[in-house]
Order: sequence, then structure tokens, then C-alpha cells
Amino acid sequence: MTEIEYPQLADYTWQPLSSDHIETIQAMHAANAAATGTDEPPPEKIHGALNMLGDRVATNSLVALTKDSTVAALGLMLPQPGTDQHQAHLDLTLHVDHNQSALGGRAIGWLEKQAVQQLRPSLDDETTIVLRATCPDDNPRLGELFEEHGYQVFVTQIRMRRDLDQPIREILLPDEIKLIPYSPEYDDAMRMAFNAAFEGHWIGELGPEEWTERFTGTDKFAPELSKIALVEDSVVGFYLSEIHPQAQGEAWLEVLGVIPSWRGHRLGVSLTTHALHKYKQAGYTHAGLDVDLENITNAMQLYEKLGFQKVKGTINFVKQV
Repeated sequence: MTEIEYPQLADYTWQPLSSDHIETIQAMHAANAAATGTDEPPPEKIHGALNMLGDRVATNSLVALTKDSTVAALGLMLPQPGTDQHQAHLDLTLHVDHNQSALGGRAIGWLEKQAVQQLRPSLDDETTIVLRATCPDDNPRLGELFEEHGYQVFVTQIRMRRDLDQPIREILLPDEIKLIPYSPEYDDAMRMAFNAAFEGHWIGELGPEEWTERFTGTDKFAPELSKIALVEDSVVGFYLSEIHPQAQGEAWLEVLGVIPSWRGHRLGVSLTTHALHKYKQAGYTHAGLDVDLENITNAMQLYEKLGFQKVKGTINFVKQV
């Protein structure tokens, strides 16, 4: 096995991630959370990263330790092979009390090098490698570091949450709309409605397999909490829900779509309101969702009017090599 070359930086040693680091990684998360006023991620997230990396942990993870064994940086590189382009996701966390510029620069460089080394040998010279990275919107320095290394902002996503004990609007569906429970027989019609509703969106047009893999075929999909809006048996809107085991008491509004010809009829408001009532009736205490800040339909403002509040924001970056 080829020996891994780690970055060099005075006062720090570098190692692959291991279960021995979990306690000190949580201490780093706690320090960062105290500085920004946000929630720290649970230890299960680190266990999940270790399980996901498996035998690739030595080549795809990086921990920077101080002389007193404090974790000052944690980097993960997750390759995502594709057909037309190969991608890798870079995940980087830096301790708020340490030199983020020096640490971050070396960590980003190392993660990029590992991504290219693993993906490039199987590609021809014309195939693009796409590197993706994320950072919280309350950590501008980390975002600046990615931009200094050639990354561009791709999309900013806002995570929102609503307390279902708060009053929920009455459902006012247009007279022409028939709302039915989710049924697999409408999957292709919903997929086409999705493609129409999200035309020009960064997700792109979804084929049948992509639709299933992304939405209705996942183990988190909750068909009993999902609805389809029909006009004379044609799909004009829908919402699909998920249940995430780690988010107890929360129902997740994964996607809501309304075809362009039905915008302006308050169908989006009606579907969201229906989902909230459905979640509460099923015993959930909160509803959650992600929304793009750049959404052309001003979805964030709609959700705010319906009682959702911002929990956190995530800036997504992209770089082609």
C-alpha cells in the first residue's frame, strides 16, 4: 500500500479519522457551536462517516491535531463516480480557535489531491472532475477559503422548521383540484410535473430511475404522508414527505412542486398547509424542509408566511478540474 503523504504545518500532526478522535471532534463542534450560537452535530455523524468510508478511511479522511491532542481540523473526501462526469464531495470543519487560513488551505489541497488521484486514472482527458463542498452561511471565513482555492458558489440552501403546535391555516384548495394519496401509478406523471415545475433548477431534468432513487425509492420516503393534486386526472402539483430516524418527532417535506400553469392559484400554499395538518394528525410535533435561497418562485417567503423559521443556511460550492 502506498504511504499517505500528509500536509506539513508547524505545531500540528495529521492522521486519518478514527473512533479515538470522536470525543475531541465533539469538543471542536462544541467550541464552534458556542461561537456561532448553532447546534452541534451528534456523535452519530462521525460514526456514520467512519462506516461510510470503511477501508478508505486512510486515504479519504484527515484530522489535524495540536500538541495537546485537540482536533483543530477534520476533512473528509467522498468520491461519487458518475457516467458523464465524476464528482467528489469535500467536507471540512475547522476549529474556531485555530489558524483557519493555514489549516484550511492545507486540508483543502490534500483533499483535492486525494480526489483527483482516485478519480483521474479511470477517466480520459476530456472527462471533467467536479469537486463540491459546503459550509455554513455563518462561517464566512471557510467560504472565503474555498473561493480562494477556485470554488464558486453554486446554491445556498436554507433549512427551516415549524412547530406544529402553532396554529395552522385552513386548507383552501381550488375547486378544480382533486387531492389523492400518493400512488406509484402516478410516479411518471409526477416526475414530468416535477421537471416542468423545476425547469432550470440545478437538479436538472430527472429520468425515471433518477426520480425513484432521489424520491420515491428511498427508505426515508413516507407515502402515507404524501399527496398528489389532480385536475381531470392530470398531475398539476404534489408533495412528497420523508421521515428521518435521527430527527425524532419531525416530518420532512422533501419536495413540493406545482406546474407553471398553476402558479398564482395558491396551490403551493394549499399543499403546504395540507402537509402540515397531515403531519400533526399523524402525531408529529415539527415539520422541516430545505429551500434554495435563489428559488425563482420565492418559496422561502411562502414558507415564512406559513410559520417556518430558519434553522441554518448552507452554502454549496463547486469547482471543475
